[in-house]
Amino acid sequence: MFSQDILKSVIQSKPVIHTPDVYIRMVEKTDNEAIFEYASDPDVSKYHSWDPHQSLQDTHGFLSRYSEFLKKLQKLEFGIILKEKDTFIGMCGFHDFSFDHSRCEIRYVLSAKYRERDLLTESVSALIDFGFAKMDLNRIEAKTRIEDIASQRVLKNVGMIEEGLIRERMFLKGHFTDFKLYSILKREHHRPKYN
Repeated sequence: MFSQDILKSVIQSKPVIHTPDVYIRMVEKTDNEAIFEYASDPDVSKYHSWDPHQSLQDTHGFLSRYSEFLKKLQKLEFGIILKEKDTFIGMCGFHDFSFDHSRCEIRYVLSAKYRERDLLTESVSALIDFGFAKMDLNRIEAKTRIEDIASQRVLKNVGMIEEGLIRERMFLKGHFTDFKLYSILKREHHRPKYN
């Protein structure tokens, strides 16, 4: 079963996950400028809870907060690095951990420059493989705003099942927002691709 000890071990090992087009490694403070490049794009933050970063200071603040969440075993974020250019193009990671129930939520973001390729599906699929194989999770969840069709497509492509609508779950950017809930279980995940 997933546990705090397993998560601590994963963090200490600083894993690198390889796929044909990207590698995924833990986020570092030196990623500040690369994160700002896409996080400052209003099109990228459109369906997320955060507003576009206005300066590198915003990104620095994000990384400082993340460092605290990591220490408290509340979040685990990975950078998505495009192999052909060795370029940081997005992030994916786990949060909302339940150690008692071997469950967490997955989330992700990708630079608008690389949306034409299926790099997000590749990255999320690899992270799900990792979550079941190396972290011994039983259930991985994802929430997406109902209007975010591209994100829903990614979740379906990686084998997640739509469970239903969560009505007005969050107050975001001036209004209450509905979400769709997706999940995948370890017993449903028959053919890992990258682990």
